Amino acid sequence: MPTEELMAFELLADRFAEVNDRIDLPDAGFYRGLAEGARGPVVELGIGDGRVARTVRPGAGVDGSGRALERCRERVGDRIRLIEADLAEYTLPAPAALSYAALNTFNHVATRGHLRRVLANVRANTAPGGLLAFDAALPDAAKLAARDAVVVERFAHPAVRWEDTTRVVDLADGRVELGIRFERLDASGAVTDRVYGPPLPFRFLWPEDIPGDLEAAGWRLLDMWGDFSRAPLRADGRTAVVLAQAQEGGR
Repeated sequence: MPTEELMAFELLADRFAEVNDRIDLPDAGFYRGLAEGARGPVVELGIGDGRVARTVRPGAGVDGSGRALERCRERVGDRIRLIEADLAEYTLPAPAALSYAALNTFNHVATRGHLRRVLANVRANTAPGGLLAFDAALPDAAKLAARDAVVVERFAHPAVRWEDTTRVVDLADGRVELGIRFERLDASGAVTDRVYGPPLPFRFLWPEDIPGDLEAAGWRLLDMWGDFSRAPLRADGRTAVVLAQAQEGGR
């Protein structure tokens, strides 16, 4: 994980956990369904503070942020083996039957080359025929250009507010930086505490690149949906939910 990204997650781990305590997303149920059908070890990539893991209950979780893993341990106890490592460098004690990466984890891999190294390392830690599932944000070039340097409210709650500002780094590659601001609010809605994060790298994944990146790392794309209900991915879709299988003799 790039140093600047790790710094952001380390600094903001507690604030992300506050948001995750208050959101209800369909991803956890989707990944739990896959995990229930897995015939072997299940691993969460980018486990963070354990929002999804407390529902899915994988055998292991990997994350580069030590502080996020501390929060994860508070959520899930000792039943999950936690590994602090870059997703391109971790090693499992036994090959996984299923690895999954929730909530745009792979969008936080800042370059395409690094993403391919991540996918190759996940394949090296997966049994032949094992599965990889992940969701990713897809780009909308016109919307990105229009939102350059515009503040967007990501999450609002009576006690917590999360806003970020997108700065376009490379529109053709889908690379941006997010300037994140978290605020705590009192009962009247007044701000009692505010924290700014360092620039957080974020790279949208072009849907036409996903099959090739998977194949180059030893995976075969099984399906790519537009949401967690497995609806078809539309041409104007902004989210992809991906399922791939480790190829025999892959990396």
